[in-house]
Amino acid sequence: WETMSGSLFKDKALRDMAFTALENSEEDVHSVLKSMQDPYGLFTTYVELSTRYHDRGGHLSRNKMLDAAVLLLNTLDASLADSSRLELVRAYLNCNLSQKAGEILVHLQDTANKAHAFAAIVLHHAQDTASPDYKVYWEEALQFAHEIADDYTRNTTFFELYKLMIIGGRVDLILFEDLAMLPNRKCDELYVEIAKHYAAIGDLTNLDDLIRRVNDPNSIDLIWIEFVQRCAETCDWKEARNYMERIAKIEHKDKAFTILGDALVAAGFYTEATDVFESIHSELTRDESLQKIIRNCVNEEQFSTALEVGKAIYARQVYSKAWEELGMNSIKQSKHELNWKLLFYFKSHGLSDLICLGMVKELDLFAVSENTAMKTLAIYYKDMNIMKLSLEKFFLRSVFEGTIPKSNYADFDKTLNLQWAIDIKNQLPNSYI
Repeated sequence: WETMSGSLFKDKALRDMAFTALENSEEDVHSVLKSMQDPYGLFTTYVELSTRYHDRGGHLSRNKMLDAAVLLLNTLDASLADSSRLELVRAYLNCNLSQKAGEILVHLQDTANKAHAFAAIVLHHAQDTASPDYKVYWEEALQFAHEIADDYTRNTTFFELYKLMIIGGRVDLILFEDLAMLPNRKCDELYVEIAKHYAAIGDLTNLDDLIRRVNDPNSIDLIWIEFVQRCAETCDWKEARNYMERIAKIEHKDKAFTILGDALVAAGFYTEATDVFESIHSELTRDESLQKIIRNCVNEEQFSTALEVGKAIYARQVYSKAWEELGMNSIKQSKHELNWKLLFYFKSHGLSDLICLGMVKELDLFAVSENTAMKTLAIYYKDMNIMKLSLEKFFLRSVFEGTIPKSNYADFDKTLNLQWAIDIKNQLPNSYI
């Protein structure tokens, strides 16, 4: 421990050791934790350990960790004690110990913490639709939130409570008059989250009312994008286009075009996807999106379609990169063998050199046999990049395998400047090869 500066670092290391000791025994965990100096750090460690024991089915050990955390409450600084009680309430609920959570909740002092505690109980009980109790708890949570005197704290609490309900799937509990009290930006953020929920379940009944409440046009666009996403996932292409027409900003339109185009590519509708991607305003985004179609077409040996899609790429640099990357991807899929069928097809279209360069770049060093190198050089002798890269990889393999006489090293080095490889080889013991 002398090499560590300060108790904070020691406690963090002990905390990490405790989680590691979890794999062994409860006694090992306690033996590690007894050396921690910070009471709050020890408290949070016990709480997290209780959750981990619960998830592993170790309910007895879980209860012991929670009991130890409760005992530590009285040792905590007053500024931390109340928020720590809230953490315990959540931990007990997570472990399905509602009665214990209630025993801690009654000792909460801070109004905002009380509101959060009741909200946690709401989400815990709301899973049981047969029990109406959660609605009572939700009323309690809102009542405490309304009692918060400070405007900022009250608004923050309402925002956090409602976001919890939305994420928890309880949009039915939202009171829009409470949302109207929040700053417009926060209010719109929640409206977008609600829209995500509606999109996920395919509920359009309240959508128009929700849109009317939104203040910022950007937020309205984000809502339409959520529905484009939903329609794309369910292959409802026509409806997706209907929602796209409602999007105002160009960058948001481009995002929607990308979402729909990607879905069409995944479904194998390459012609339709090309039409959608060509509608993207950003040249870079459009060209990169079209590359996705080319890759899929080549993987399925739809070479003529790939050529047609390639013609839609505007930037020459992106166009060249697309075919080079295509060659690299083909090597990854072919277990490091040149795909001659692909190369010969595109030879007459002036793209074979770019594809071959990508292949050679990606080709594993020890996959460049003499036959591969010679065949590549015979066909692509006019392309200096392919020739140089092929020779380099062939020479490096030959040097390290010892298949080239040392008397020939100088001839290669004059052209390729690979003395560094020769020096490394000379330093290796003969048994290495």
